Amino acid sequence: EGLSLSLGVGEEEVVEDLDTYRAHMPVPCTWCPLPFRKPKAAAATSTTADTAAAKQKIRYCPPPLSSASMVPMALENQRYLCVFGGVAETAPVNDVWLYDLENKRWRAVQEGREDDSDDKSPQSLQRKKLRAQQGYSAVFPQSRCGHCAVVASPKEMVVFGGANICDATYFNDLWTFDLELHDWKQLRPKKGTPPTPRWQCTGSMIEDRLFVYAGEGQNYALYDDIHIYSCASQEWLKLRTAFPAPPADRKSVGVGKECRSRWSPY
Repeated sequence: EGLSLSLGVGEEEVVEDLDTYRAHMPVPCTWCPLPFRKPKAAAATSTTADTAAAKQKIRYCPPPLSSASMVPMALENQRYLCVFGGVAETAPVNDVWLYDLENKRWRAVQEGREDDSDDKSPQSLQRKKLRAQQGYSAVFPQSRCGHCAVVASPKEMVVFGGANICDATYFNDLWTFDLELHDWKQLRPKKGTPPTPRWQCTGSMIEDRLFVYAGEGQNYALYDDIHIYSCASQEWLKLRTAFPAPPADRKSVGVGKECRSRWSPY
């Protein structure tokens, strides 16, 4: 006889083997902090005052952040966690930090803005060449928090929306960050109307389409709409939903699988 597995209210399925049963079971896991290594201190070649000032500027990891985004990315065989934006202390930032999962090190790719104009290394020169060829420039997103970030490909992150809570500015712009080039490109749709500016919305990437759901806009307006951005046709579409539908909300969670999506508030 097979195992009886409950899949929800009023639903039951007979599972014929243990492998299928285990696939439906919650994955056991424990939370633990990820360690990171600080780089070794360089030999002292400056005055005590210069050294003290330099220590105040150098960070070996991101500051405490709220409403930031973090997505997994990969370049060849290297795996990273990419952190963007968020509120540091009392103001939003537009910093980009990478955590190297293998070497356990943080690296600031864009802390304020990476300035590699004086870097003549082969890697930097190649990166600049690729930036010019692929249409990247010196523009980058404004400081923000509460945006949604998704992975379009292992080395490409897409960011939509967010807000600057200091001056109550809400965004509905669309950006892509390239892990190889360490640079941003603003996506400018050719068709359709983008979602109303908002923050704390949910984003899910399904195939080559970005689904944006809900969020909060000006004057605390809550949304329950769903918008789709097609990377192939470079256009926004508004999805018509059937009733009943989830209530207008913010800070929801979205999971995309094949051609289906599910959202639920947390």
